[in-house]
Amino acid sequence: MQPNTEYFRTKYIRNNNQEKMETNDGNKEMVSFIKLNDPFAILPFDITTIIIVFLPQAVRVECLQVSRLWRDYILACAEAWETLTFQNDKKDISLLPIRCTIGNYVKNLTIDTTSPTVCRTLLEELQYKRFKRIQSLTFNAPETDLTIWKEGFDPQFQHHSLVNLEIDSKNITGEIIEPILEQCQQLRRLVLRSCSISVLETLVGTSTPNLELFCYNDGIDGSPLPMLQEKKKEDEALQQQKGLRVIYTSYGETSVSPQALLPLIYKNRETLENLRGCMSDLPEAQIAVLHRRYPNFKLRNLKHLATWLGPGIQEFMMRVAIQNSNVLSTLVVVGGYNLNLLLTALINRIPLSGLNISHVYLYHVTNDIIQLLIQLFTHYAESSSNNTKSTSLNWIKLRYCDLVTDDVLKKLSDIKTLHDIHLGGLEYVSSVGILQFINKLGNQITHVFLHDMELVNDDIIIALGDLDNLLLVKLEVLDDVTDKGVRTLIDNKKRKLRRLTTLEITECPLISQECISYAQQNVKTVRYNSPFSEYYVTKAKDTYYVSRSSW
Repeated sequence: MQPNTEYFRTKYIRNNNQEKMETNDGNKEMVSFIKLNDPFAILPFDITTIIIVFLPQAVRVECLQVSRLWRDYILACAEAWETLTFQNDKKDISLLPIRCTIGNYVKNLTIDTTSPTVCRTLLEELQYKRFKRIQSLTFNAPETDLTIWKEGFDPQFQHHSLVNLEIDSKNITGEIIEPILEQCQQLRRLVLRSCSISVLETLVGTSTPNLELFCYNDGIDGSPLPMLQEKKKEDEALQQQKGLRVIYTSYGETSVSPQALLPLIYKNRETLENLRGCMSDLPEAQIAVLHRRYPNFKLRNLKHLATWLGPGIQEFMMRVAIQNSNVLSTLVVVGGYNLNLLLTALINRIPLSGLNISHVYLYHVTNDIIQLLIQLFTHYAESSSNNTKSTSLNWIKLRYCDLVTDDVLKKLSDIKTLHDIHLGGLEYVSSVGILQFINKLGNQITHVFLHDMELVNDDIIIALGDLDNLLLVKLEVLDDVTDKGVRTLIDNKKRKLRRLTTLEITECPLISQECISYAQQNVKTVRYNSPFSEYYVTKAKDTYYVSRSSW
């Protein structure tokens, strides 16, 4: 509950007037009341510090006006100002006059405002050596440009503590970002949105000795961006190699020219562990040029690869990434270009732990390709049966993938290590095929996500209730699933004394609010979105109503 600051203004007095009031007999009673009831006056400083730290920023701003004592205590509490946010709120803007007082306490600064004055003022503070302890800066002002940072650039000044920088601004070019990189040599994570392709060239040519994660115009699909991880002693040898570990680019919406992105990948080929990118196609003649320009292009340490590639560049990246990395564990492939090459490469290497294939349509598919996919899953099944469970498939996502048939699911169900399945938009499987797939995997399954398939019915949902180790079920855009299926799933899990921990339902029109209420009583966390109601959130009994985009 927020404090009633107006009450304090009328009942309490400012410290600088207190002596005068104490000499006035008529005010002695009020002074006594203040001394006995003002928590800042009677509690030890360390206790008031704890109180101040837990106050939201907006409340702290209000409390600055209560009295001089309150103001002094709040401004002196360094921990309370470690995280500072400036939005379009008047309370946030009112902090500008005291920025010099609290600036040296700030470790995490977020500038999320449309006010040019606020943006310019805070950028000047960053430029003129204030906010010296800042570790993380998020600058979200798409209509503001960063020329001020370049104009006031002082090469002698370094932000020694800044390790995380996110910028969404207007006209981010390589010329503008270069002085920022030179001034922030300790930077470990850099996220740039609305930036030009010249930024990639600048990153190749500029020294960034500590940069580990780089995201270029990413995040448009709502998926979370990677965050910095704590450095572990066992990774010290790899960390001594300077270079990017993660590169994320725009994914599926806007492709990046291979000529612009490949130099950055090549520069960091020895350290790169996680690559997510959407590159446009290249003519065959230019692919040959790439092989000559980038000799010894091998991503030996690549663990995670997500690609949306045109036909020519896909072949190049398959050879660079899949065939030359013995540690590759997860692969996300969007699109069906040259599936023969992809599946053959996967068959001829050790199994992945996670595989996501999506948006492969019928015109990409031949019977030979389906047989290659069956051969791949046969390879994985054999590996999982040879007491090497850690080296075979743990999770699978098959979405809008027309090469998936009942025969493919049958072979997939032979993999002994598979426990997390996501099936969606599959046109060439049957209800019986999915039911047999679930029954065959049985108690291996811990997580199930089914979406956008008319063939998914109550029988399939009821079958999930017989799985002893099932923890999470997600159901999305399933028009034939009713209350009967969901209630029986919950009842079966109750009877086995192995309740679900999470049930997520979105846009399933035949599931009623009464059914959700029943789920709420028997499942720890329920997330629900009805197609007929507004989205809203309630913390009651761990039930969350969410929009589809949050998935």
